[in-house]
Amino acid sequence: MSGLSTTKLDNPDRLEIVWYPEDHPPGSGFDYNGVVYVDNVYLTDDQNQVTQTRWMRKQKALERTRGLMIDQVVQSETSTTQDGVYRYSDGTEMAYHLEMLQNGNVEETYDGESFVWEVSS
Repeated sequence: MSGLSTTKLDNPDRLEIVWYPEDHPPGSGFDYNGVVYVDNVYLTDDQNQVTQTRWMRKQKALERTRGLMIDQVVQSETSTTQDGVYRYSDGTEMAYHLEMLQNGNVEETYDGESFVWEVSS
């Protein structure tokens, strides 16, 4: 939705969601047969709320495959960075990196994704 104008975002007529299985994009000749119900959809301009939702979705996906996150081990730390691992109940350790950006926001990166937490001014 980041490509939409502020005018459209402020006054939407409808929300259309296009979905497909990741391994069968549109035009691949795969026939779709099913129904999806979407509940509790709302718009927000609170970037931290969006980041929190993405982070929680990432955690749930990792916990489905690795079990619960049972520990966070800090391996190195400076005044602006932190590196360590998250430990899961199956023994997996996932490296993470936290960094305070020049604008004061905090960026967390792990498992190929980055999450930026905006700091209130």
